[in-house]
Amino acid sequence: MTDRWAYRGAPEADRFWAKVAITPDCWLWLAATQNGYGIFTLSDPPGRTVKAHRWSYEHLVGPIEFTLDHLCRVRNCVNPVHLEDVTMGENNARSTGFRLRRTHCPRGHSYAEHGRPGTDGYPNCRLCDNENQRHHRERARA
Repeated sequence: MTDRWAYRGAPEADRFWAKVAITPDCWLWLAATQNGYGIFTLSDPPGRTVKAHRWSYEHLVGPIEFTLDHLCRVRNCVNPVHLEDVTMGENNARSTGFRLRRTHCPRGHSYAEHGRPGTDGYPNCRLCDNENQRHHRERARA
């Protein structure tokens, strides 16, 4: 294992690529992560952190206009070929997240019958929202 201080003062690109393992499929970030995404500490300004895949894309492809979608679905991948600059709506539409596949709320109400889009783009249950509002009004009166 490399001494953690070995790259102190080294150029930013050298420090970045020392933390990447290039495999036949993805370029995997081996250092610190946050929610599965690699994080990289910049030299200038010192101490500022950025997502590793964003650093890789900006330095190898160019500026990011919207948000980056991991086409490979591997969060710690920094291979710019596996990243696409898309709108947040497009990124959410492509998502394989469980919230987009749910058909019922946690209390068992059908989103098809009682659902409505929430402010975050995911369905909310109208019956549960009404019950929560009723509960809060009752507590406020007491």
